[in-house]
Amino acid sequence: MQKRTLIYIGIVVLIVLLIVHVSLLLKEKPQYVTLEIPMPRADELLTYTGKNAMSEEFSTYVWNDPLGHRYFVHRMYVSVKLGKDSLETENDVENYYDTWLKKLGWEETGAGLCDGQMAEFPPESYRAYVNPNVNNGWAVTCLVTWLEFDNEDYSAVLIKTINPSENVASCDQAMPTTGFILLYLVSYAGRQSPEPA
Repeated sequence: MQKRTLIYIGIVVLIVLLIVHVSLLLKEKPQYVTLEIPMPRADELLTYTGKNAMSEEFSTYVWNDPLGHRYFVHRMYVSVKLGKDSLETENDVENYYDTWLKKLGWEETGAGLCDGQMAEFPPESYRAYVNPNVNNGWAVTCLVTWLEFDNEDYSAVLIKTINPSENVASCDQAMPTTGFILLYLVSYAGRQSPEPA
């Protein structure tokens, strides 16, 4: 009888520890992903621009699941004058940013990952990237370029990174392990119960 009581106390303690562990994983850890990509010919731009972007925007949105997960969106905009150096066309500008993203460890993937964040652009006009080293591969980067102004002397560049709060990835990774441990504990307790007389 005493052995069975100790087993039940141990199971209760383990369940409490698992609940605490999961609740810590579910605690939101906000994190924007900002990309250090130098603007082409930054010295020719106006002095109010930064070294990586002419303008930046930080925002969040909530995915309406039961936990209300938040996603952190960083948006950077650049306008590049065409016709100098190796940047003659919009494609040259797009290739410049594509090359930099790949240098930073981002891998191109299906553009559909960006559909929700790039709704103002036709799907064939943007590219999507993931990076296995950023938030366990959950973050997404979207890249689009287009010609600006009537004379088409400038190519606009918009890069968005969408990063879920870390609890989204942590929770999805922790739940199978937690479920397995609970299942094991319940089955172990069942094996220790005495056979009915």
